[in-house]
Order: sequence, then C-alpha cells, then structure tokens
Amino acid sequence: MALQLYEIPVLQDNGPRVDVPPHYTVEVEGPGLYKLLDQGSVVAPFANLDELCSFILNSP
Repeated sequence: MALQLYEIPVLQDNGPRVDVPPHYTVEVEGPGLYKLLDQGSVVAPFANLDELCSFILNSP
C-alpha cells in the first residue's frame, strides 16, 4: 500500500478503514477515492493517494 511507500505507519487496519498517526483514519470510498477523517470528522476527500499521503506527512 502507498502508506508503506511513504513510511506512514498503520496503527490498525479494519478493511476499508486504516488508522494512521497522529489521529487520522483513511477510509476507502471506492476505486481511487479516499476520505480522510480526524478523530471521526471528515477532513477532506482525496482522489489521489500521493496527495493524501503528502497531506498526512505534512500535518502537525
């Protein structure tokens, strides 16, 4: 998975939902569509996995 390529640790993998630090959940909505949640609240949808990973890595 792209998260491993970007060295983003996976805290928990629940099928379509993956928990990553610091407190995000990545939810697979469909082919090429991802939703990023921060403690249950939607942060943004992403259609590009590279942009999603970059966002996570650049978050405080």
